[in-house]
Amino acid sequence: MELSQKRFLLLNTLIFLLIAGIGIGGFYYYHQKVNFISTEDAKVSGDIIPITAEVQGKLTEWNIKNGSQVKKGDVIGKDLELGRLKTCGT
Repeated sequence: MELSQKRFLLLNTLIFLLIAGIGIGGFYYYHQKVNFISTEDAKVSGDIIPITAEVQGKLTEWNIKNGSQVKKGDVIGKDLELGRLKTCGT
């Protein structure tokens, strides 16, 4: 192969890789903008309810996950001395 043919092949390869990279980057940008919400100053509003224990003790079991919703009467765990712990309130 001549030197000019090698340069031509190298130049075409580089141009193809550049166009492919721009295409992949553009697709990624489009996909992020269409499918995900982003912000730099997000605020969350909601009711904050304090939870306090009526008695002291050690938990031996915890049946709910962080962020789970519970309603009155749900068993949320077990205490070493009292046994089952239920939610109370309105």
